[in-house]
Amino acid sequence: MLPLIITRSELVSVGGKGCHGMVSAFVLNCNIASPFAVKALACAQAMHLGLDLGLQLAVVEGYVLLVIKKCQSSETDESEMGAYIRDIQHYR
Repeated sequence: MLPLIITRSELVSVGGKGCHGMVSAFVLNCNIASPFAVKALACAQAMHLGLDLGLQLAVVEGYVLLVIKKCQSSETDESEMGAYIRDIQHYR
């Protein structure tokens, strides 16, 4: 049995007049096959959180460079994180 994984998405916004805001979301996930899939899932959840908040632009920082490169590719990803990559590409 695969362990339960908690992913965290954190968004920080800077308004036009110096207003700052931050929101975090923690999601309990199960049956995640690999660490790479966890990263892709966390990235997808952050995108969904941003869209739910009405954000139109996001700056992504941290360890998700591989996920971002795969999302920008036009090739179909057949890896363990492929389903999450396609989910992110759907919201481009």
